[in-house]
This record gives sequence, structure tokens and C-alpha cells, in this order.
Amino acid sequence: MGYDGVIQLAPFSCIPVIVAKSLVSRLSKDYDIPVLTLFIDEHTGTAGVQTRLEAFVDMMEQRRSRNVNVGA
Repeated sequence: MGYDGVIQLAPFSCIPVIVAKSLVSRLSKDYDIPVLTLFIDEHTGTAGVQTRLEAFVDMMEQRRSRNVNVGA
């Protein structure tokens, strides 16, 4: 597929996004790709979002490194 991960941004409590989340979860399982869903509203703090994004990127880098070492 060529992607290390997927980030889904969603407005808090949006019904169509909740349905899409189940589809994204299925794609994650089918393609073995990590997904981070961030529900955003007017009370969402930037520090918390930044921390979650940094952790997600670290996880993707570790997965990529592990996959490169296995393939070598």
C-alpha cells in the first residue's frame, strides 16, 4: 500500500465519522497498518494532540525499522 500509517481527524461526536472509524479499523486490520483517530472539538488542547502525534510517529518509525531489519 505504501503508507506507514493513517491519521483520521474527526469532529467530536460526528455520526458519519463514527461510521467511518469502523471502516478505517477494518482497513487497518486488512493491511496491517496503524491508525490514529483524533477527535477534535473546541476544548482539545494542542499539547495533548502533539504528544499523541509524536508517539504515533515514533511507533511508525519503530515498525519501519523492524520491517527493514527483518527483510535484510
